[in-house]
Amino acid sequence: LHRFQVVANMVKDANHGQRLFHSFAQLVDRFLDVEVDLLGIVPRDDYLARAVRQQKAVVQQFPMSKSALAFRKLARSLSLKADSATLHGHVQFFAEQLVMSNEGRSA
Repeated sequence: LHRFQVVANMVKDANHGQRLFHSFAQLVDRFLDVEVDLLGIVPRDDYLARAVRQQKAVVQQFPMSKSALAFRKLARSLSLKADSATLHGHVQFFAEQLVMSNEGRSA
């Protein structure tokens, strides 16, 4: 049995993200032989859309936006999971960059 981590992205708010994940998890459970866990929720906000249009990371362009804060929270979760499991490739790089970005801003 495989287990996957899911991020509810571009959702209206945390409640919407939870409901979306719950519906997704029910479908996965019904049709696939895998399990899914909710790793995080990233809300849709105007700052994220602006950062995408500028081809920049929202955590750098708009560090206090809801989406940037959610990405940092996601990075912390991934970092904690890295202590108990090995992350590889792009996921490891993503987590490291977000954590380093957050540490640089708090200094």
